[in-house]
Amino acid sequence: MTNTTKPGSPNWSQSFFQGEDYRTAFAASEIGVFRWHFQSDRMEWDETLYQLFGIPKGQRIHRLEEALKFVHPQDQDKVLATTQAAKQAKERVEIRFRCRWPDGSIHWLLARGKTFYHPSGAPWFVAGTCQEITQLVKAEEALRRSEEMLQRVTDAASVLISYLDRKLRFQYVSSGYEKRFQRPLEDIQGRYMWEILGKNAFAAVEEYVQRALKGEVVVYNKELPYDEIGPRYVHVQYIPDITDGHVLGFSAITIDLTESRKLSERAAQLSAIVESSTDAILSQDLNGIIQSWNQGAEHLFGYKAEEMIGQPIAPLIPSHRKKEEIQMRKRIKRGERVAPYETVRLHKDGSEVTISLTISPLQDSQGRLIGASKIARDITEYKHQQEQLRRQAELLTETDRRKDEFLATLAHELRNPLAPIANSLQILKQVGNNPEALEKAVSISERQLQHLVHLVEDLLDVSRITRGKIQLRKEPVTLDTIIKSALEISRSHIKAGEHTLCVEVPETQVLLQADLTRLAQAVSNLLINAAKYTPPGGHIKLTARCENQQVVIAVQDDGIGIAQELLPRIFDMFVQAERPGGYAPGGLGIGLPLVKGLVELHGGQAEAASPGLDQGCTFTIRLPLDSEEITRTPLENQQTEAVEETPAHRILVVDDNVDAADSMAEVLRTLGHQVRTAYHGEAALEAVREYGPTVILLDLGMPGMNGYEVAKRLQQLPRGERPVLIALTGWGQEADRQRSREAGFDNHLVKPVELQTLIQVLGAHQPFAGHPKTTSSPDETASNSSLP
Repeated sequence: MTNTTKPGSPNWSQSFFQGEDYRTAFAASEIGVFRWHFQSDRMEWDETLYQLFGIPKGQRIHRLEEALKFVHPQDQDKVLATTQAAKQAKERVEIRFRCRWPDGSIHWLLARGKTFYHPSGAPWFVAGTCQEITQLVKAEEALRRSEEMLQRVTDAASVLISYLDRKLRFQYVSSGYEKRFQRPLEDIQGRYMWEILGKNAFAAVEEYVQRALKGEVVVYNKELPYDEIGPRYVHVQYIPDITDGHVLGFSAITIDLTESRKLSERAAQLSAIVESSTDAILSQDLNGIIQSWNQGAEHLFGYKAEEMIGQPIAPLIPSHRKKEEIQMRKRIKRGERVAPYETVRLHKDGSEVTISLTISPLQDSQGRLIGASKIARDITEYKHQQEQLRRQAELLTETDRRKDEFLATLAHELRNPLAPIANSLQILKQVGNNPEALEKAVSISERQLQHLVHLVEDLLDVSRITRGKIQLRKEPVTLDTIIKSALEISRSHIKAGEHTLCVEVPETQVLLQADLTRLAQAVSNLLINAAKYTPPGGHIKLTARCENQQVVIAVQDDGIGIAQELLPRIFDMFVQAERPGGYAPGGLGIGLPLVKGLVELHGGQAEAASPGLDQGCTFTIRLPLDSEEITRTPLENQQTEAVEETPAHRILVVDDNVDAADSMAEVLRTLGHQVRTAYHGEAALEAVREYGPTVILLDLGMPGMNGYEVAKRLQQLPRGERPVLIALTGWGQEADRQRSREAGFDNHLVKPVELQTLIQVLGAHQPFAGHPKTTSSPDETASNSSLP
């Protein structure tokens, strides 16, 4: 630009500071004036400028270098650069800089200058003004800091701040808009609200915007469906800008709560999970003060949350676990996780609870250790189940051991009677016509055979009782009859042991509804047991009495007694007391379980008592008794009726065991019957056709055609020609008897059958005359040919 000051003008070379009005005006404005000649480096200042630089009166500045000494060292280069710019034909220059007063204080100055040109066209000097702006700079700095702080706060809090005019154009937006909407701020400012938010989001907030434009402060929380950034849950405030009663626009403050809402929902879910857990979940700080306590903890320990939160955890720790808790706390402070381990804690009622405890360190958002969480699971029931399993395992082991002992004892008990039977058979082969020796051999065999039968029957009875298959045949029977029957059964055992027996029974007859055979069996088992477990020459006492509507039968001895640890199991299967000193009483260990089972079937109880080893024992049977049964007139003793002579039958014996069939045939012949034998089912049918038997003794378990099939074939004969069918078998369970009845058998006898029983069964059936007799010899054996 060309300098308008013309060379040769009357005033251009006059002093720059001439004119009183000029100086007065500038002095009042506190604005200093300067002029600096480029060529001569001569500096001219007015008094105000000297004051602005803090230069004492009397001291003058003549050169630029002198002036720079009062400029802050960090701004000197900037001032020099500005002067050079003025020299380089820059018409106007402006600079902010700091000056340092002699007292050390810093002052901000604003200098503005204009370059003037020589008539030759070259830059001649720069003249301008200078004023202090220290307060302005400080205000600007405070504003800048405030804006920065606001920006940091809004950024940290996900706050968007904006101002919109009445036309809903953004006039101001905070920097958060740039990050949120992925647009430069200049691209947002000046645009309409719906352009930035999107049509869907704007439609959701338009109602609130209209309320703000009407002068209402609006606050709302809402999920907004932004087009560009998707749905966000926000808290929004609209604050209207009202001037002279007119709404010029409004400020909008938007806080994004999406993540905090998710966190809140997650925290609520976690809290619900924690509260619904049956495990005790709690937290404590590093000093052991409880911070949280769920319902599981309330259930497990008995304390409510308000009783425990803020309190030490010490009430839960038993005295003998204090050191454990101290060690756990040390591990927590080291940030260690404690894997699940078993321990005990105290319930509010003072009882101990067995728990599985897991401990994990807790950290704050900065990663600093602040405490620990504890999860406690009640394993009391689990430990109880473990103990039950352990006991069951021990019981199974003990049962298995007793089973092995039982099998070994069974083999021994079977060999005992078999040995004298074998010896008797040898005697029968050798004695010839010696009647005394024959009688003795037969007597021995009969006794041992009965022993075997009783042994097998006891085993079967125990099995029937265990499976609930035994059937009682109750009838009116006197207590005296039961006792006499039991004594008869056991007398030989007592006599063999040379024991003294004392019997005490009520003088008044007592009538029971009972199975005579089974109760006599139970009492006799107790007497035999006493005889076995009492050393020779001992004492046995049998008492019976009525007491509290019960019949009480007790068997007491002075034998080896029972160890206290064995007493609770004395009625278990295969349990036997051992005799010190090697005394071996024998037996299978099934007698007492049989007693217990038979008595319980009658609605009673069996008990055992003993002071200890070598102090004897007492077994007691208690049977329920109605009061009227004590006073009823006892039944008269039934006399045994004489057995009428059994009519002779034509009998067919069928058994695949040849010895069994032949020996039974021989017994029947001695009774006067005609007998024929067959050894399989087909031969039996042929014999029926040829021989025409009146009675068939038929084994059931034969190979090929079994006894049931033979019976089925025989059912096809006319009713008048059907022989009496008697099953003679080793199968004696109730199910076997039922099956034989269904197959058409008239009787079911179990091997070995007693002779008297056989005679009674045969006597109950009359021979029929409808079937033609054959001319075969009575001793003839049927051929093994099959029916066509």
